[in-house]
Amino acid sequence: MSSPTPLDEFSTPLTLLDIALIIFLTLIILVTILGNTLIIAAVATTR
Repeated sequence: MSSPTPLDEFSTPLTLLDIALIIFLTLIILVTILGNTLIIAAVATTR
């Protein structure tokens, strides 16, 4: 079998693992953004 090209990978339906990974990454990004905004807000209020 030839190695799958990126197009073949995109055409295949997402597996549960892929969906879990996407949700996990989005959660990490959201948490970091929220944490940064909270830190900025705390610094702004203390000044």
